Amino acid sequence: MPLKFTVKLKQVLFERGMTQKELVELTGLRPAAISEFANNPHSVPLRK
Repeated sequence: MPLKFTVKLKQVLFERGMTQKELVELTGLRPAAISEFANNPHSVPLRK
């Protein structure tokens, strides 16, 4: 069963020793967006 995006995001951040703030700086996304992705599994927009 594939991991949910929120679980995978947290796992990758942990494995790389990164914080959400560092991910914001790396991606240019808003801090609120990263927080929402990490904490709300229904907030991640998926494209087909």
